[in-house]
Amino acid sequence: MEAREFHKPAWDADDLLWDKSLPLNEAGDTRASLTKKAFRTLSVDLNDAVVFPSPWERWRLLRSLQNLGKKREWGTWRQDRNHFGIAWKPWPIVWVSNGNHSTMAALICGGGKFKCYEAYDFGAVLQAVRTDGVHWIRLDTGEVLEPVRSLPMAGIFEIGRRLLI
Repeated sequence: MEAREFHKPAWDADDLLWDKSLPLNEAGDTRASLTKKAFRTLSVDLNDAVVFPSPWERWRLLRSLQNLGKKREWGTWRQDRNHFGIAWKPWPIVWVSNGNHSTMAALICGGGKFKCYEAYDFGAVLQAVRTDGVHWIRLDTGEVLEPVRSLPMAGIFEIGRRLLI
């Protein structure tokens, strides 16, 4: 979480993983081409998912933290039409694209249900790449794709690979 007044832009998948245009197999498939849109969206419990909201204004996050919760002005957090997110299966990972401040407050204050408007199946990518925590590695050749930029993301990635077993 980064909610200081002057901060760097939030990380996204391209920052946490590797260049999405790199070939991951002999056929030349890339992270972009192997990630397929799922037929159904996904609803998750915020307490049971990896959720990436990106609050950018301190006062909005503080307002959400002050007002969300039982016996508080806004009550318990409920998703409304202002909240959007994209899910990656099989984890689930949720990339919040709107409603970032209140979603972050919900994560801190006890969760809630979040229905994503789109979901993507990351299974083929998980079957093509692994990590040793230092590098992203193609499974078919053992070739190093790029260095790992985020050790937590590398751990989350390996959890996803184990979910497929």
